[in-house]
Amino acid sequence: MERELDRIVYVDDDPDILTLIQAVFDMTGRYHLCAFSNGHDALKQLRQLNPQMILLDVMMPKMDGITLCEKIRAMSGFEEIPILFVTANIPVQGDAYRKTGANGVISKPFSPASLPATIEKFWQSWDVNHGATA
Repeated sequence: MERELDRIVYVDDDPDILTLIQAVFDMTGRYHLCAFSNGHDALKQLRQLNPQMILLDVMMPKMDGITLCEKIRAMSGFEEIPILFVTANIPVQGDAYRKTGANGVISKPFSPASLPATIEKFWQSWDVNHGATA
């Protein structure tokens, strides 16, 4: 039995990307995307948002995505939530990202219109491999 993905947190310091991604996900009508411009704000609200998936930009001021990923993984109840990095630095550091606790990497630049399908494909694979519990 598959679970539907509907609660996603996205953290990126670029306001144009956040606005675009929010619009793309809103147009699908399937997902509730909570977007944050920095890791500190996201950390404060993660528990009450109860996301099913988290997307993180890597290069952010104050708290980069790697540090944020490590902090999320240290939170009780967030050990198994899929975290994907969204970055242009895949060829250089792709394996290193996974060692921080991330489950995958989405390459920038990406087609905003194709992002929901990319996320859904990852979710279906994750759901099958990690059991479909609510």
